[in-house]
Amino acid sequence: MSKSKKNIYKDIINKGRKLIVTKGSSELTARKLAKETGYSVGTIYNNFDNLDNYITIQNMQTLEELYDILNKNKQSKNNFEKINCFLDTYITFIENNKNLWELLFNFHNKLDRKIKFSYKKRIYNIYNILAEDICTLLKNKSSKSLRKTSFIIATSIFTNSSFLLQNNKIDDLNKNNKYLLNTYLAGLIAIKK
Repeated sequence: MSKSKKNIYKDIINKGRKLIVTKGSSELTARKLAKETGYSVGTIYNNFDNLDNYITIQNMQTLEELYDILNKNKQSKNNFEKINCFLDTYITFIENNKNLWELLFNFHNKLDRKIKFSYKKRIYNIYNILAEDICTLLKNKSSKSLRKTSFIIATSIFTNSSFLLQNNKIDDLNKNNKYLLNTYLAGLIAIKK
């Protein structure tokens, strides 16, 4: 019995993900993906048009997984603890998914085209988890200022984490990000007063 187009699509996604996780993002080429999945290069391109579209889908799945984990770990007592828990969870996710994170970071480094709305939405969902707690912590700030603050923090964590991961400085990852986050928050709280 032949597989439906939907099943082939899912199969290519799942087997390709396994390839990325086990061998790294540098192994993700159309030919290696074809070999890993058992489908021809033509079938892969018929389903995804190009490798960038395939990577976009893989990255959206990574962002969804990160969002789900961050959303489940919001059980601390106060907003300051929640923000630090966000960071701990974020870093742990990166450490546990180094090859997927490398694919995501490298893709962002070479973006020269518009990102699809569905992709942006997944990024904003992650920022919004952080924004909720920042809004509560810094009550008297304007909503525009709070969104900007959330964006700055999340972008800094993303960049710093990815840079340290690329340079195999995993031990510095959490320490540097905690210092960055807490210094920034302390400054905002001081300014608020």
